[in-house]
Amino acid sequence: MDKVSDRPAVAIVCPDSVLVDAAGSLRVLRCQAAAVRRFGALPLLFVAAPSIRPGGRASAAKRALIETRARELGIPLAGIGSTRRSAAMLPAWIRTALRSVLRRPFGPEADVDLARLAAPPENGVSPRPAAVIANYLPGLPVADALAPRTHQLLVLHDLPAKPSSRRFLEMLANRPALMTLNREDAGRLGALLADARVHSGLPIMPENLRGARQKAATYRNLADVFAACGARSRPSNDAWSRRTELDLLFVGGRHGPNIEGLRAFLTGCFLPDLAPKGVTLAIAGAAGDAVADLVSDQQTIACLGFCDTLDALYASARLVIAPLLSGTGTATKTLEAIEHGKPLLATRSALRGLGIPSALAMSEAFGGVWSERILALLADAEARSRQAEDVLKAVTGPSMEHALAHILPQLAKGQTATPLPPMSLLDEIGTV
Repeated sequence: MDKVSDRPAVAIVCPDSVLVDAAGSLRVLRCQAAAVRRFGALPLLFVAAPSIRPGGRASAAKRALIETRARELGIPLAGIGSTRRSAAMLPAWIRTALRSVLRRPFGPEADVDLARLAAPPENGVSPRPAAVIANYLPGLPVADALAPRTHQLLVLHDLPAKPSSRRFLEMLANRPALMTLNREDAGRLGALLADARVHSGLPIMPENLRGARQKAATYRNLADVFAACGARSRPSNDAWSRRTELDLLFVGGRHGPNIEGLRAFLTGCFLPDLAPKGVTLAIAGAAGDAVADLVSDQQTIACLGFCDTLDALYASARLVIAPLLSGTGTATKTLEAIEHGKPLLATRSALRGLGIPSALAMSEAFGGVWSERILALLADAEARSRQAEDVLKAVTGPSMEHALAHILPQLAKGQTATPLPPMSLLDEIGTV
């Protein structure tokens, strides 16, 4: 078997918006890249950017940001291209992008013979990646130019409000392999598409779960924690230098449900009940900017903005909150807290699709129930540990990594795998 067959390339396609301002989707891409590498292949990132125009200043800035995000993800960037190109032009752009990849070192992954992928067509047929993982619908023209549909997996991060609409179903027609981020959405979609195999995969890293629980923080104080996570905004008051533990952590970007839920939590619970008692809250992500009018004068709230990494914050947090009131798909912030082994207080909307019983969900009416529960957990380390374990035990997978380990060998052959049955994440830890 030749080197290309031994070490194939798998294309991961996503729209530019994912890399620019969708933190939750970045976690999905990381999970996909990890699964591709476990499969023994090289992941290559293709970014569909319909708004980029050659020579434009704004386009150059966006391109630079996309390149930075790709480096942070650790996925080799094969190319950025506009999906406005004609179907005839896309294959040529892809070959050019792959040729440019050949000029960049990959370290231990450099033994992949990409030259065959970038070669000119022979007998009218271009060499192709072994498989394509396409994220969101806007990347489908790129996916179609890269490989036949029998070698593609379309990953839908969330479903539209009306997944039964004729237009949506037409876009999914003749796409034999689909994936959603949870089993609930997979069931809804599978009921509408009789001829498709609809898989599910939670964007959580089993390898991190195996590492047992989050290690204790080793930072001198919270000011050091904020610096370690690369927070773009840091509180100026000295109180954070005198604290070593963070009471509450909220993680979220500008997505509407994040802002809606955070504002409701602040006005209905935190500001009237918890702030007067000195409870601290850090808001990581752009959601903090959207609530600045509520928290600008609060000494126990730190709005950190974008953070390069959240590990130090999770290690220092005693409780993680996910007070969402609406939303679709899977709340990746919920999975991130579970992965870090942190006790989580979340509404039903934040736990959607995870198989977690409603008894473990918090009320969506913020007030006394939330403040009493938070204060009780902050006062009892054993209760916090039980809360974290109860949520973890209830999560139903499979994880995306486990699902892709099952799917990719078949997809590379142009075959469609049968979706995996539901399984506990705790059970899966011993199998991935």
